This record gives sequence, structure tokens and C-alpha cells, in this order.
Amino acid sequence: MNGETNKPAAASLAQTPHPLDQAPIARTGLICIVVPIGHDRHQHLSDPFFLPFLGHLMDSLDAHGYAITITRANSSDNPNWLAELADHRKCDGLLVIGQSDQFNQIEQVAAYYQPMVVWGAHVAHQRHCSVGCDNILGGELAVQHLIANGARSIALMGNDEALEVAQRFSGAERAAAASGVKLRRLSVHFARDEMKDEIAQHLENVGGIIDGIFAASDLIAITAMEWLHKHGKKVPADVCVIGFDDLPIAANVHPPLTSIRQDVAHGAAAMIEKLLARIGGADTPSLVMKPELVIRGSTRAT
Repeated sequence: MNGETNKPAAASLAQTPHPLDQAPIARTGLICIVVPIGHDRHQHLSDPFFLPFLGHLMDSLDAHGYAITITRANSSDNPNWLAELADHRKCDGLLVIGQSDQFNQIEQVAAYYQPMVVWGAHVAHQRHCSVGCDNILGGELAVQHLIANGARSIALMGNDEALEVAQRFSGAERAAAASGVKLRRLSVHFARDEMKDEIAQHLENVGGIIDGIFAASDLIAITAMEWLHKHGKKVPADVCVIGFDDLPIAANVHPPLTSIRQDVAHGAAAMIEKLLARIGGADTPSLVMKPELVIRGSTRAT
């Protein structure tokens, strides 16, 4: 799959009829939750981010009388994964958790398939309905806080093939540019097994240079803190660390992790509300939630 296929773009696809538009809709009582993993094929549904999020979705859908299927979708194995799911005979609607590197594929299906809501980033003029936080602002808040802590050589850790992470790093770069601070992008996958080796290799190379880390997820941040502790670096005295998501685990590590909170419970409820409206034939706008900086012991209060 070439890069052009996956490059996020404003919705400019022609409104062409699709066979599903002409088919009679028979309700199945089933909602399909799908997690695209094109950017990170080894990431599991047991990831600390997915578990609480899926729990909120499943509880709400069950309360509304829907059965649920959950699956991962690897675009390398099946480029038509979403089009095959967007079939009225299979389910009443789709919840897509993350855009991965599949933004344009989601846009193509959204041109003819109404009952779909996506958790993820928002791009101006996009066609599909998304729910998520303002990732650009979140990245900006994170790096502004690290700079306020005195950091002047900051590492960005994450896989920016995913649109959400790319936006977080864009916000981080905006904050750094305003202060003349140096950033290093360090590619780190979300899958735990890959993450540990990648972080170790990066920090062996730059661990003596950096004084701040902004990680694209709490798990990446916590794994980085484990390496720093093992190698005699103190957090936050030597290196300030901030994650993203504010998962429950963030408050229970040592030191407790400063993080950018995106309100998963509110986001999950909004996704269900919008999906039910779309199943009923209504159009719904995207929702971009404001992130919140939650300061704990891995940085200093400013």
C-alpha cells in the first residue's frame, strides 16, 4: 500500500451511489466494533487503552439491547476490511476505534455508509463522523509543560503513522518552535513487546542528552520511566516525563505519571449516541473534546 493511499485529506470524493444505498435495510441487532491496526499490527485488544474504552462501549450497547462483535483489522492482510464490514446484512452499525493509517479508506466508506462513528482525530472537512480529543492542543500542552519544567532537549516517542499521534507531535512541535526548544522524534510502536526494545535502543543513544520525554501513550511513558530508573536516571530530577490518555495506571506507578487526559467515558457515550442517531437515519457532526493536563510526580508543578 503506497503512502498516497493513506495520506489524510479533506473530503473531496464524489458522492457516488453505492449498491448498499439501494438495498432494503433489515435490522440485525448487531453492532460491530473494529480496531484497525495497519500502523501497529502487533497491538492487542488487551492494551490498557482499549480495555476500559471497550468496556464503556459494550455496557452501553448492551443496555440498548444490541449484541456486539469485536475484531482487529489489518489492512495489509485485507485492504477491503472496512468495505466488507459496511454491509447492512452483517450489522446495524460500525464503531471504529482509531483511524490508524486508514483515514482515506474510512472516508471512502463514509461516502455511502451512514451508520458509522470513528474514535480518532479530526481533519477539516472530513466526511466521516469522529469523536476524539484535540490531539494538536494535547501535544502543545504537554510540551509547554515540559518547557515550564526546564526541559530544553525533548524526545517525542510514538508511532506517527497513526493520525492521532501525528497530530500530537504537530502540537508538540508548535510549542517547541515558540520557545526555541529542540525536539527529537523517536519511533516507538504501541505493542508492548516491540515498545520495550525500541525505547531501550533510543534511550541508550540519547538518554544522556534529553531532559524531557513526551510519549504518545501512557504505556510508552511508563516503559520509558522503567528504563530510566534501571539506568540510574531520576524522574523528574533528571528527566521529566509526560504521557497521553491518563489511564488508571498513570496514577499508580512510581512516580505517578503526568498525562494528557482525554475523557474516554464521555467519548464512548458520545459515540453510542451518534451511532444510534445514524442508525435512525440522522446525520451527526463530529465531536472534538478539549484535553486536560493532569500534573503528577513525573513532572514538577509549575
